[in-house]
Amino acid sequence: EAITDALARTGLKRAQVEVTVVSEGKAKMLGLIGGEDAVVEITPKIQPLGDVSPEVKSYIEDSVNKLISLAELDVTVDAFDDEGTLFVEINGADSALVIGRYGDTLSAIQTIVRAIAFRKFSQKLSIVIDSEGYLKRHEDKLRDFAIRTAKEAQRNGEPIELEPMNARERRIVHMALASISGVSTESTGEGRDRRIVIYSNGKGKVAQSRYDRR
Repeated sequence: EAITDALARTGLKRAQVEVTVVSEGKAKMLGLIGGEDAVVEITPKIQPLGDVSPEVKSYIEDSVNKLISLAELDVTVDAFDDEGTLFVEINGADSALVIGRYGDTLSAIQTIVRAIAFRKFSQKLSIVIDSEGYLKRHEDKLRDFAIRTAKEAQRNGEPIELEPMNARERRIVHMALASISGVSTESTGEGRDRRIVIYSNGKGKVAQSRYDRR
């Protein structure tokens, strides 16, 4: 029901989105008392490029090079296709400047390039921009942090509130903890303040945990 409601609100079809179950909810006692609604997050699927033509690859690579040239950074840009996703690697002496604080600059470049690609090809394309393997390291670190925090919540029997995260980071945490028994996650807050609360089977005051993005 939660998925149906979310699709109705957005006007999207089930095949067009990825669904993350934040909370399965609880049934009402005797059908009348208590209970909690289920909570889900839906994310529109990015359409794969399929077999990336040399023209598309060249266009995206050239777009990234133009952005980089404006900042006069000492890096190289290489693009390659992997199962329908176009990966763009930016490496070199100024890689740290490309990544930025907590990956903010890298994320901004990716957003701009995806917008350029959408304007050119009139469809959302699966484009991932990385530098020196930052995204992979960041995702692995975030998963490890989420699992450690979930174990702490289980050990103390109290929920733990994480600091605000962007949508991609929240999805990584939800997915990392989805298969852990006795733990559930819920996204709360609005906009930049949106964050995840990790619940164990126990009850208690919500503690806070900070994720070191360095």
